[in-house]
Amino acid sequence: MKLKLKSKIIPVGIIASIAAFMLMFAKEGHNTLNISAIKGNLKDMNGIYAELEGTNGKHSKVKYAIGKNGVVSKVELLKQSSDTQDAIITKVGKDPHDMIAYVGLYQEFPEVSSTTDDFVNKLVILKAKNEKYIPEKNMNVAESENQTSIAEIDSTKYEKTMINLNRSIKSGKVKNPMEELGEGFNPSLNYAFRKDGNIFAFISYVMDDSSTQFEVLKINPETLDVTTESKFNYKGVGADGMSIYDTFMDNGKIVYLAEDYNPENEKEERVVFLKYDLAKKNYSSVERTDFKLGDSFGYSINNGMLSLRNVLSYKDGKKLDEYLINSFDVDLETMAIKNYSEHKTNNKTTDYDFPIKSIYIDGKNLVYIISETYLTNPNEPTISGVSSPVLFRILDRDSGKMKFEGKVTNTGTNYTNNVDFKLKGDGYNE
Repeated sequence: MKLKLKSKIIPVGIIASIAAFMLMFAKEGHNTLNISAIKGNLKDMNGIYAELEGTNGKHSKVKYAIGKNGVVSKVELLKQSSDTQDAIITKVGKDPHDMIAYVGLYQEFPEVSSTTDDFVNKLVILKAKNEKYIPEKNMNVAESENQTSIAEIDSTKYEKTMINLNRSIKSGKVKNPMEELGEGFNPSLNYAFRKDGNIFAFISYVMDDSSTQFEVLKINPETLDVTTESKFNYKGVGADGMSIYDTFMDNGKIVYLAEDYNPENEKEERVVFLKYDLAKKNYSSVERTDFKLGDSFGYSINNGMLSLRNVLSYKDGKKLDEYLINSFDVDLETMAIKNYSEHKTNNKTTDYDFPIKSIYIDGKNLVYIISETYLTNPNEPTISGVSSPVLFRILDRDSGKMKFEGKVTNTGTNYTNNVDFKLKGDGYNE
């Protein structure tokens, strides 16, 4: 099975759904994060910081600023929602006339259910009760930068409206297709923003023939009427539809970073860039087979360039002895690849886990954190743990020369459960 760590370089904003880097968390209070330099100086890490998130009776976030003065932490408690069921929501941009702050998708289901027929998908719209609770939307980052969940905001500050959203996933191409409207319909919200006085929500879902259906919904902020602006169907090679990792806005287009993957035939793997032209109101797609996203990957967008960095355990169909990182840029207008480079990690490949837990590019630096994995039960190779300490490395992106290597340790005691450890850089995505 191919594992994708949806690891994106993100500035200070909240991110809804990101793959984790595993470290241990103290039962009582927060651990203290220490970084000791093996090679280089802490000043080389200026502008880079780390975050730990976890639940210890309360949802909390610890931010560690890393710089020439060492490591300084700050604890923030996340506000709790009064909702018992969660929903991913995204910022849509400020407009005090209608006070709409977020839109999202919500799946309502009864406490006891044996069939998917009982699931009801709804478009959720949150109106702020005060203008100060309307968040800014950053149009120059990945959409996940603008996403959060109902569980992570104070929902008492918003009025919630639910609108039923049902679709038939029946394509007419499959024998004995599902007949009920809404049965098997499981949509994702890929993007949302304001334009020309309306709110546009981009959704996608898998049809019964394994194709992926894309829709652009237009929401009238005054009446909350929802109409379909555009539709597009993409027939891929995977049995469960394509994997959509993120969306961006670039030069008047909404750009999707996706992958079409057939686990039965790795040669059919392709990276897919879908574009929606806002002016022409239509979709187009570009498939690439000349590069792979690798075992795990990270990305960011800057001035029309999508920067990708991958962790590879295979190259040219052969398993590598050591994990390899490559980085390159994709021009989103011409789709040309630029600035390709490869970097050795000196860490041996394993069959049961990927040790690189965070990777991003900060200017000319390639930054990543790596931890050795180990088997906790020699008789059960699927049960593995993560070593501590882990290593934090900064490489020169062009030459591959190591500029900094640090040892990351956690000094807390009574380790009981895992938390996310995210590396971030000011002004860049993770």
